[in-house]
Amino acid sequence: FLTLLATWYDKELAFLLFVIYSMIHITFQQTGISQMLVAKSNIFFVWWKWAICTTAIFLYLSLYPSSWKMFAQSYFPAVLLVGTVVAVTVGIFCMRGVESKIGQWYFWGTTLLIPAGAVFIKLGYPIFAILLPRFIHDFTAFAFYATHDVNRNSVRMNNFLYRFFATPSYVWILYALIPAFAILLAFLFTIHPYGVAYGLVIVSIVHYYIESFMWKKGSPHRQEMSFSK
Repeated sequence: FLTLLATWYDKELAFLLFVIYSMIHITFQQTGISQMLVAKSNIFFVWWKWAICTTAIFLYLSLYPSSWKMFAQSYFPAVLLVGTVVAVTVGIFCMRGVESKIGQWYFWGTTLLIPAGAVFIKLGYPIFAILLPRFIHDFTAFAFYATHDVNRNSVRMNNFLYRFFATPSYVWILYALIPAFAILLAFLFTIHPYGVAYGLVIVSIVHYYIESFMWKKGSPHRQEMSFSK
């Protein structure tokens, strides 16, 4: 809500809030999945999660052009060092007694996600520092949604759209609509860049809000999924 309100008052402030919200969403998703895989939760996980999140916010602000860029760039090395040391140190306590191999790999991979982005920046490839967390986030989200939908519709298709597009006569419509929508969005962006960007911000914020509760333990979506240690 604050981000949407700020777009009418100060676009740069809206950008700042959106970046912060985006990084909280991305890092909380990855750290949350780590906790699911290791089946543990304590105060050390809270410190670990916020160390990664804070470092990620500074990394993104140090790359995007804004009046906050110089501030973020000047403090990012220190934040990176402290954040990594805290995440690794606290992570050792988090992993005590954890036997799940996949949980351990996912946990330490998440821990090293932001330092890996800093390496890309140092090598002169900042685009990969931006894309790395986004790619892992999107790939993981796709795996979640695909698994949920397959499990939910394996016996009987519960959704009209699934039944419609499962028909061979209509499935071609789906393959045509996706690239057509992408081309239309790109065209509209050249005509009304601010309007399209504002629309994407609204969609993203609604997406962040819905996902903040839809995958929580006990939710209808989680009933269609299980996690193996």
